[in-house]
Amino acid sequence: MKKINNDLFSIIIPCYNSEDYLGRLLECIKKQTYKNLEIILINDGSTDKTLDIMNKFKKGVKYKVIIKTQENKGLGAAINTGLKLVTGDYFSYINSDDMITEDYVESFVKLFNSKDNVNVIQRNGYLVPEDEVDQIGKKEFNMINDWNTNPYERHLFLNMILETNYNFTYVAIRTKAFDKVVKKRDIYESRDGQNYQILLPMFYNYEADYINRPGIYFVTRSTSLSRNYKNEKPGKLYEMYDEYKKIILTTLKKMNLDNYDYLEELIEQKYIVKKLEYAKEINSKKDIDYYEKKYKTRVVKNNIYEQELKNIKEKYPLVSIIIPVYNGSNYMREAIDSALNQDYKNIEIIVINDGSTDGGKTREIAKSYGDKIRYLEKENGGVSTALNLGIKEMKGEFFSWLSHDDRYYENKISTQVYYLVNNNLLNKKVITYTDYDVINEKSKVIGETGFRVYRPNEKPELALLRGLVSGTALLIPREAFEDYGVFDTKYRCVQDYLLFFDFMKTYRYVFISKTTNSTRVHAGQVTNVNPKVIEENNFLWIKMQEETSDETKIRLMHSIYDFYVRMERYLRINMGNSKNDYVKARQHALDKAEEVKKSASKKMDKIYKNNKEEDVYACLYNYYKNCHKFRKIKDKTVGEVNQKLLDQIQLIINEMGLFNIVDYLYEKTQNKHIKKMTDQMRNCIKCHYRYYLKSDNKFQEFITFCRGYGFIGISKYIIIKICDKFRLWKIIRVFVPQREYD
Repeated sequence: MKKINNDLFSIIIPCYNSEDYLGRLLECIKKQTYKNLEIILINDGSTDKTLDIMNKFKKGVKYKVIIKTQENKGLGAAINTGLKLVTGDYFSYINSDDMITEDYVESFVKLFNSKDNVNVIQRNGYLVPEDEVDQIGKKEFNMINDWNTNPYERHLFLNMILETNYNFTYVAIRTKAFDKVVKKRDIYESRDGQNYQILLPMFYNYEADYINRPGIYFVTRSTSLSRNYKNEKPGKLYEMYDEYKKIILTTLKKMNLDNYDYLEELIEQKYIVKKLEYAKEINSKKDIDYYEKKYKTRVVKNNIYEQELKNIKEKYPLVSIIIPVYNGSNYMREAIDSALNQDYKNIEIIVINDGSTDGGKTREIAKSYGDKIRYLEKENGGVSTALNLGIKEMKGEFFSWLSHDDRYYENKISTQVYYLVNNNLLNKKVITYTDYDVINEKSKVIGETGFRVYRPNEKPELALLRGLVSGTALLIPREAFEDYGVFDTKYRCVQDYLLFFDFMKTYRYVFISKTTNSTRVHAGQVTNVNPKVIEENNFLWIKMQEETSDETKIRLMHSIYDFYVRMERYLRINMGNSKNDYVKARQHALDKAEEVKKSASKKMDKIYKNNKEEDVYACLYNYYKNCHKFRKIKDKTVGEVNQKLLDQIQLIINEMGLFNIVDYLYEKTQNKHIKKMTDQMRNCIKCHYRYYLKSDNKFQEFITFCRGYGFIGISKYIIIKICDKFRLWKIIRVFVPQREYD
């Protein structure tokens, strides 16, 4: 990620009688991770100790602090005064009764620095009741946005006017851009607000960006007007609507817009509808009759308000399809056509020529599409550099990668976007991925993914740990790159998995069971011809082993030991088909498995030595009986369970696996009770084997069953081979830990 500049950031804070809450906001400002701040405090005729709090703050910080006192004129006038005092490269304005997160400023500055074309940034926040301020950081609060708000939409001019798909949340503004559209920094001075006056000119002239991370705590006070107008001042909202209408129209007149007459009619209709809705809400028959007549005479005949509302609600986020290509004249036309044929239309396609050396063939094909795509050229640097350029240039809210030799089905983008919209996940930290098929040089389907082997939404980590994810099957929010950076250009073969694995730290992977794209296998792929592939893959598999938490290893494979053993088996058998010998990664897994085995065995020896045999057996029996679906052992001799001992054994089972621990103890002690348990477990697996072997689809369920009960990982190939040579009972020996290293 680009290092951020030390630009000056100005914060305007209008205050009127704010002594009860200004101090807590100023404490938030002291804790900001970004330090080059200009704090502009406007004392709007306060009659309490607000000014004293301001002066004390100025003496206690190293920030540039400006304090300006004026007679009480209202919020809009206070902001207007503050705007003229701004000297920062960017500015924001914060209500004195709200609070901000520690990275509030830093996150704004980072985004401004990374995108020179961004001039206004919107963000969201939490709603915090006044009496729960002390719970900030201790509990989760509700978000201010509605479920159907699309925070990624960039064109917010009409959205703001119509108050649809837009929230009146805090923003940050690039000062130079603001000065171009608001002459002399002069806004209409209303007591009821300042957002319209500042933001309508910005949204009209510039696209807005969005930080998909709450940065503000909106503190709702019981004494606020919004809480009490219905009961104490039911007519006040009509007056507020009239003032808002005046603010918007005054602001639009200053902007000298060609379509002012249309916008004026749109705003008139909007407030007729809003007043009618409110009249019905408070059940005022007089007002209902009055505004229904206005609605029929002004709105019904030419209902542009509700039509514009419909247009906005039908919008979906822009998706950027990035196609990196190097010497791609053989397949790229099929890839580009598949992107253009998407049934989801709000897309942009960016083709990046990574220094092709095919005599201009790649350029010629790309140029033939004209303005249907955006075409960029760069010196050759590998797919990582091409993708990173695409990420830098993309305008979309979501990133979708399409390799030049792969293809999308027409439902690729729509499947993922509509899933996010329909499940209220659009503005959440979610990455979706789908099924895909495998095609050859002639575009014939020759294989499909193995997602049916497990429940991918319960164990999404396995999609990466088993190499099942295709980069072309993902839909990634742009914010993920802002959070974790872009693809590491040091790697040419594993740059995708390294980044996707990092995303998993805070992003949830959601699997959609539809086939939406194809990945092609052919002789010319980098992953088949690059001599660094083995070195990089060894690094990748070791990194994933090390950075997967113990809790996740246990959840995935039921024990840490089985996690490493089955990782080695996967690399040896499954990945062996790619003719890559991952010796280092396999040896790392075996070494870690042996380390875990020795540690668990040592702990079990100590427990067995320091406790009675019957007590140890009682704990194993209890765990066996309650946690697994093996055929029950009826043993009336089992005594009471020592809970402390059970907890100790549970930790060892988490390390080593139940079957492995039981089998280890039997070989060590020859205890007849433990032998009975071991035999019962083996008999159980034999019975399940006979059942599941009856059909191919049941066979896969059998493998899943084996893995689910702590047995060492197996493969269909090995079991079938053993079936051909031995009697059924010998299959059980596959699961014995000591045979795993043979």
